[in-house]
Amino acid sequence: MSYTNEGEVVQSARGVSSLAASGCVRYFVDGMEWQSAQPGDINQFVNGNEIVGAEIYQGTTAPAQYSRGMGDCTTIVLWTRQTVRDR
Repeated sequence: MSYTNEGEVVQSARGVSSLAASGCVRYFVDGMEWQSAQPGDINQFVNGNEIVGAEIYQGTTAPAQYSRGMGDCTTIVLWTRQTVRDR
């Protein structure tokens, strides 16, 4: 984790990829891929108090529904209270 003017930013421990200077980290929120406009902006989208579950996968260990052909990325899957209420 590093800190920027925008807040905390998660960085992959797997090294630098060609997609981001700090390593490739992909997010899914309630099953949908989160497209970051800038590093750390997920912190403004998801309130930590709403998170009820988290899954973290390194590289190719991510299940197929969270794999998009970038096997070197760290994948973070977040589940919120909203999804739990909807089920």
